[in-house]
Amino acid sequence: MAVVAVFGAGGNVASHVTRAVLSRLSSDNTRDQSRQTTVRLVTRDPDALKESIEGSFAGLDVQIYTGSVTDGESLPAALQGVDRVFFCMPQCLSSADMIKVSNQFTVAAKAADVKVVRSPAE
Repeated sequence: MAVVAVFGAGGNVASHVTRAVLSRLSSDNTRDQSRQTTVRLVTRDPDALKESIEGSFAGLDVQIYTGSVTDGESLPAALQGVDRVFFCMPQCLSSADMIKVSNQFTVAAKAADVKVVRSPAE
């Protein structure tokens, strides 16, 4: 079973990715039970995320984790067992902080053996 993680799942950009992933996987999982995928949504505010996507993930294996790309301590647990990840950094970060957070995230993703990493910049 594949695990896809979306960081910033409740944010302005990644919330759209969250909805697209849930929609796509809902139809994929219905068609082919052998391709079941777990969706791991990582957010700073899990309660708000649950409320905003309520009903969007009926029948899907959805995990909601508390964390953020800017919180280095939350990364190992959130990335454990993940195959593919989408991450979006808060736009309020300075250029220096964006580089620091991006590097920190890359190191954590490599340590977790994540296969594919995507961001809005790609």
